[in-house]
Amino acid sequence: MKSNSEYQFYTALENHFSKHKNITELVRFLPFENYVSEKYNKGIFVVYEDWWIRKPLVILSKINSIIGQNKRIFARKTRVIRIDKEVADEFLNKHHIYGTTKSKHKYGLFLDKELLSVATFSGQRNLDVGRSSELIRYCTKANITVVGGLDKLLKFYEREMHPDHIMTYIDLDWGRGEAFRKIGFSNAETKEQITYWVNPHTGERSRFPSVKNTLEVKNSGSLKMERFYP
Repeated sequence: MKSNSEYQFYTALENHFSKHKNITELVRFLPFENYVSEKYNKGIFVVYEDWWIRKPLVILSKINSIIGQNKRIFARKTRVIRIDKEVADEFLNKHHIYGTTKSKHKYGLFLDKELLSVATFSGQRNLDVGRSSELIRYCTKANITVVGGLDKLLKFYEREMHPDHIMTYIDLDWGRGEAFRKIGFSNAETKEQITYWVNPHTGERSRFPSVKNTLEVKNSGSLKMERFYP
């Protein structure tokens, strides 16, 4: 028997993607009771029930992107501006599946006054590779694809901060890093799965179990990618 969340998910699929008859071959819902026992093929986008509870609009936007239904805007029409913590947090909490997190440098991609994409970076560290920084968060407004947006944000950061090396981590439940490979990033290493504990009522994830966070789920791991600068 389907849970209420699962019923809402497949109803939303039918309402939003009725023209795509094979949508259920590309996307699957993973209910709480199957978190430990069931995984799908890598070619299928798996929607965890806690994701759907927390961020249904982000999930529908991701599916839009998978089937090529997003509105496309070219980055050459946009401009990059440094943004403050409040603006970055609000955007990421609304449009990124994991919300915001700490960062030092924050940039926004704007079309006129509309914020379309956000990228946040760590402070630089002196490593064997030189001045190294991490791209911590990158996401785009729901149902929009900015063609060349990631590259434009990175180039702006590079001109300002002159890194020798940038790394980032790709959540393998969410993607495979194709956009990063296109702009010169390469695979560095695959990181092991992380165990989370989920609150079944709010969908919130924690690294530690608690009275409220009682359901165990392991992600698919992550891919560390990096880019070097001469």
